[in-house]
Amino acid sequence: MVATAAPDVGLEELRQAMVGELERVATGGPTEGELARARVTAEASFLYRIQTLGGFGGRADQLNAYNVYTGSPAYFEQDLERFLRVTAQDVQRAASAYLTPGRAVHLSVVPTGQRQWALDNSEPAVVTT
Repeated sequence: MVATAAPDVGLEELRQAMVGELERVATGGPTEGELARARVTAEASFLYRIQTLGGFGGRADQLNAYNVYTGSPAYFEQDLERFLRVTAQDVQRAASAYLTPGRAVHLSVVPTGQRQWALDNSEPAVVTT
């Protein structure tokens, strides 16, 4: 889950909204509209991955990955079907099992020297060149 704060919205407010959404999904599941958008996004992502022949993430890479992990380079349709058949109850079960409090990592990215904008108890990352 990734979110970008709107102007005048602090990271703590954003974090609370994200935690609230995770709790909502864990207790009630996604709405049918949210699930429909997720399915369309998954299907589009699958199609985008096979648009190019080579390069990183192109059709050749995808066919090879299917061959390595499933033994069948033609696993595309079965893989897509896994995403399309997910129900709201499936998402709710997974969210309540895996997206529990304390399990998620809260990462705040702020401009260099603006530590006051980071989430409380954050530790600065050490970036080396």
